[in-house]
Amino acid sequence: MLTVADKVDEAASWSNYWESQRTQAFDPQDGVDERIEAFWADFLFHCPDGSSFLDIGCGNGALATLLNGVAERKQENYAYTGVDQASISPISGESLSEIETVFVADKPIESAQFGPQSFDRIISQFGFEYCQPNITSERIMDWLKQSGKALFLVHTKESQISKEVRYTLEQMRMAEESALLVVIYRLLERLDQLSIKGQKADDQCEELRQLINTTCIELETVAQDLPDPLFLKSFVSFSLGFFSQERSHIPPSVKLDNLALFSNQLLQHRARSLQQTEAALDEQALHKLRRDQEQLGLIWQDHRAIKYGELNIGDAILLTKKA
Repeated sequence: MLTVADKVDEAASWSNYWESQRTQAFDPQDGVDERIEAFWADFLFHCPDGSSFLDIGCGNGALATLLNGVAERKQENYAYTGVDQASISPISGESLSEIETVFVADKPIESAQFGPQSFDRIISQFGFEYCQPNITSERIMDWLKQSGKALFLVHTKESQISKEVRYTLEQMRMAEESALLVVIYRLLERLDQLSIKGQKADDQCEELRQLINTTCIELETVAQDLPDPLFLKSFVSFSLGFFSQERSHIPPSVKLDNLALFSNQLLQHRARSLQQTEAALDEQALHKLRRDQEQLGLIWQDHRAIKYGELNIGDAILLTKKA
């Protein structure tokens, strides 16, 4: 059985995420989605008619959707190319009928092939920071047209998203150390063995049940003192759900399959969270990025934190290719 200690392929973890056909790579919060959309809409609205766009780490097309809306409002034409190293499930062409779209899946941006000066605008929402910055910056310099612009919204160490990811990883560690999934697996395995023999639960099952209940109570107690215990509370609730009255009719063998699926989803979630933590930029990394890009001829026209109230969403970096 899988546990949260196992490793998964990083690209595969995002492929698993995008299979859900979501367009955002962060947990929705009241007002945050609207703030991000307003930020991008303002930039896209001022792009000239006929502009060509490259979206780095495009996911399922969140920025393509916004660009399509701008094209519809302005009655203008745009060409959009989205590239992602994961297997994505982009929204249908019918939903993007106002722009020309090309999605390139399973392709790291570092190995993408485009001709010199292919794009007027290069954009990225929480994607650029996952790339190899030096190689990607060289590609951007080559792909941008003269006086072209690039705009990135990136994770930073101080952003609320990064803080929440760190909280989640710590709670995952607690869940792993509790060995709750292992005990649940042992109980379901024992119940499956007994069902095959036509026997009812025995003393071993009762001991495992008591251990599960005790562990859940301990985790719930710990969660009460955490600043953001959403993951741990959800983990306990889902774990207890295997033994709810509503699921009593489900055979233990089926529950074992569901438990394996749940474990795999945790692995994918942890892999993405680790990537986000490692990719988030601190002040030193931002300073180095600016120095390296300006040496290439990519001038930092603007750099600022994007906020919703006091909530730091991430940093916006606006680049202009030196003429």
